[in-house]
Amino acid sequence: MVGFCASSRLAVEYLKKENIKGSIFVAGCPEAVRYYSDFNLTYNFLEAEYIILETYFAKQHPESQVLKFIEDKNLIKDIEFHNAIIAKIYKI
Repeated sequence: MVGFCASSRLAVEYLKKENIKGSIFVAGCPEAVRYYSDFNLTYNFLEAEYIILETYFAKQHPESQVLKFIEDKNLIKDIEFHNAIIAKIYKI
């Protein structure tokens, strides 16, 4: 099992490595992002330039408006940990 909020950490590290800037929304564990970066974190997915979807969130909240919103958005990266996709990053 991956540690709590580890997938958002790995997603943020990818964004930093790629020098991607912009506001982000995290569907999952947004509070952890502040420990790993100075990204502009928004709690309103409609205001975000990027959405990090932690895969457990989709299982726990299959009817979430966020999931419907990202259906036609550009997936830019699957975040993998030991061959399991633990997060997805979307460009809005």
